[in-house]
Amino acid sequence: MPGVNDLATSRPDVAKLWHPSANSSAPEGVTAGSSKVAWWVCPKDARHRWQRPITSQVQSGAYCPVCEGRIAIAGVNDLATARPDLAAQWDPSNALAPEEVTTVTSKIVGWVCPAHTEHRWRARVGDRAKGYGCPICSGRRAFAGFNDLASRNPGLAAEWDPANPIRADQVTFSSARKVNWICPNDARHKWLASVNSRNSGGGRGCPFCAGKRIHVGSMDLATTHPDVAAAWDRERNTRTPQQVTAGSGYRAHWVCVVDPEHRWQTSVSNRALGGNECPECSRRVASRIERVLFEALADHLDAPAHGRKVPVPWGPQTAAELDISGSYRGAPVAIEYDGLAWHENRADVDIAKTTAILEAGYFVVRIRQGELPHLELEHPRLLQLDYRYRSGTDDRLALFLQPTVATILKWLEAQTTRSPEPSPTGDVASPADLPPMGEA
Repeated sequence: MPGVNDLATSRPDVAKLWHPSANSSAPEGVTAGSSKVAWWVCPKDARHRWQRPITSQVQSGAYCPVCEGRIAIAGVNDLATARPDLAAQWDPSNALAPEEVTTVTSKIVGWVCPAHTEHRWRARVGDRAKGYGCPICSGRRAFAGFNDLASRNPGLAAEWDPANPIRADQVTFSSARKVNWICPNDARHKWLASVNSRNSGGGRGCPFCAGKRIHVGSMDLATTHPDVAAAWDRERNTRTPQQVTAGSGYRAHWVCVVDPEHRWQTSVSNRALGGNECPECSRRVASRIERVLFEALADHLDAPAHGRKVPVPWGPQTAAELDISGSYRGAPVAIEYDGLAWHENRADVDIAKTTAILEAGYFVVRIRQGELPHLELEHPRLLQLDYRYRSGTDDRLALFLQPTVATILKWLEAQTTRSPEPSPTGDVASPADLPPMGEA
């Protein structure tokens, strides 16, 4: 009824969009709830025309769908008119034409890259209008033979784990996707890493071979040195033998496998590479080695002694106890056996004692066990030797020590046939001339 429930009366804002000539009736002749399809026109731009049911337009409000990009009008707001550059990339196989869509539509269509026509993809028109270009050229999508890992870095692709859900030619060489890799040197080494982390810069290799990770079963201490791992203190250590390598600097706690009362702490590398013995047990063995060594040298020395104290002050000490001493061709000789357990991290002490003995006129031999480095000390009357730890009966120890004994005697023979070097106090004194400690 005009003036009561007609469109012009109930929704005058919508009635302003009524096309004055394309409709067969006026706004006063229809209701706001009518399903009749009518023509509408934008009050701002007469080129914007559209058809819509009256009730739908009323529900949407007094807006122009052309202005908002919901309806395309060729030559006004269509893609071909607004963005001819994008329209040129329109895939001709699309069901729609560029003149039938606006720049803000969410319709997904096909596109062809202007730089590489073989690059084809599907994307929303609105996203392309916002600046999204070819995903293949930008590296966001892989294209076999162009930017995929297999093509760009075949050497790295050879390390691709075939168990991955995708192939090396299905990811870009700069992809951030994490996949599994297999070490070319050891197929047991497998790890997870992104493609770009392995492909960028110098490239990251196998973390196991680089020592950054531990492969249980080939690299861990329990596998490579089970005898060392057997002494692992599982109560005090925060790691397990499977979590460290033989070269680790981790200072671990150990329990003697012979006597559980013997406990000590040292780095894994010292135990695995330096010496596998209990320090307490080692001291006892060292005493045996010194005794066997003394017996082997006694026949070649004058006035041989084992454990003799001589009046040579050093540091806070007023005398020096020598493992083995005597004289050779009248020259005083001091031989020290440096066991790993007792002399580890004591280089300064050993240097001080050695210096004092040298200054007293002795020829000095220091036998350094295992991985103990030579003392940073050089002197014409100083000989430093390496000795790898061996255990066994006295006869076996004597056999092991034969090369060491031969080297010492050869060196003493060469040194003492030269002109004798005077001591700081004048003549070189023989140990036999030195009174035992406690005697005047």
